[in-house]
Amino acid sequence: MKFNQLILSLVFTVFIGGCVSTDKTANSTQRSTTNFNTLLDKANQGDAQSQLLVGVAYFSGTGIKQDFQQALQWIQKSAEQNNVEAQALLGTIYRNGNGVTRDNKKALQWYSKAAKQGNAIAQYYLGLAYLVGHGGVKKDTPKATQWLRKSAIQGYQPAQQIFNSK
Repeated sequence: MKFNQLILSLVFTVFIGGCVSTDKTANSTQRSTTNFNTLLDKANQGDAQSQLLVGVAYFSGTGIKQDFQQALQWIQKSAEQNNVEAQALLGTIYRNGNGVTRDNKKALQWYSKAAKQGNAIAQYYLGLAYLVGHGGVKKDTPKATQWLRKSAIQGYQPAQQIFNSK
């Protein structure tokens, strides 16, 4: 859950930051709608970061009606363009069953892609899967240690706690 909050917080900061106008007379709903439409145009043109932001907006219902199907489609488009944040977020969506049927195999497929690109959170969850043999992977302590260590080295606190508790 912390990962979802972190991603959403980051994305909202960027998204809302773009909505802020120095024109105090402008209607904030109109600004948000205009900003979302601009973002949607970029997403439709294939911009991976915009696709992720549109997906997160649909996922959270920020500025638009919440729609998990639209969220999943946009986040997946971004992930398929190797956007590491989108890949890690898809892993979390499938792991938690947020708006989709929980699917640990799909979660690990997306975490694996993100982990190989250096995403510390994905490395952590991939390491945990290998540690216990979960989500279609066999238990493999050396692989688990490798992924968890990579995550810990990047400063991901839950991974660091695993090594500090020994």
